[in-house]
Amino acid sequence: MSKALSSAKDEEWKRLRALLSPTFTSGKLKEMFPIIEHYGDILVKYLRREAEKGKPLTLKEVLGAYSLDVITSTAFGVNVDSLNNPNDPFMEKTKKLLRFDIFSPLLLSIVLSDVEIMAQSIIFILGSYETTSRTLAFALYLLATHPDIQKKLREEIDVALPNKAPPSYDKVMEMEYLDMVLSETLRLYSVAERLDRVCKQDMEMGGVFIPKGSVVIIPIFSLHRDPQYWPEPEEFRPERY
Repeated sequence: MSKALSSAKDEEWKRLRALLSPTFTSGKLKEMFPIIEHYGDILVKYLRREAEKGKPLTLKEVLGAYSLDVITSTAFGVNVDSLNNPNDPFMEKTKKLLRFDIFSPLLLSIVLSDVEIMAQSIIFILGSYETTSRTLAFALYLLATHPDIQKKLREEIDVALPNKAPPSYDKVMEMEYLDMVLSETLRLYSVAERLDRVCKQDMEMGGVFIPKGSVVIIPIFSLHRDPQYWPEPEEFRPERY
């Protein structure tokens, strides 16, 4: 995993970042949107079927399967449909870690070694699976416990997509309140509790001397709930944004 973007350092990190960044441009995301929409439809149908049963549902697992379906399809060209096929071999092996023999042009078109491709693939799956499912689960929880905010968001969606029109990338990007809801969800339940960086040289910041080699930690969770920056920080208020 030392070859993964999240672990690489200095010039190696710069090289990997330069090679991988074009994969995540708005244009690329727009190309992926039909796939995201396709699995979104499958997710909605699945939830409706489960709702009819009237039994509790572990939502994070469901959203994890949805997240995995999207990343395996967009990044690796694999149609898993793990929501309806939880015992699919790819699903089982991904939970253990990753199969190395499945790669789409998304990674193969980049000039990387086999080990580097495997490392980035692991990061893609682990990063997208946990962060996306966690954020979606918390967002749905917050909307369920704040019906007034849920109502306001539904009104925005109804205006943007009248008569239950299918969503498009451009329409979703126009939904300002949706962006506020997700931003506030990430403030309360960040996908990372902290960031740490190693100081590359002696420096002074805000009157504090930081020697070379020091590990500087940014406490994201604490900052996001600090009343100095966020009045009544425990409250879910999308209008902050």
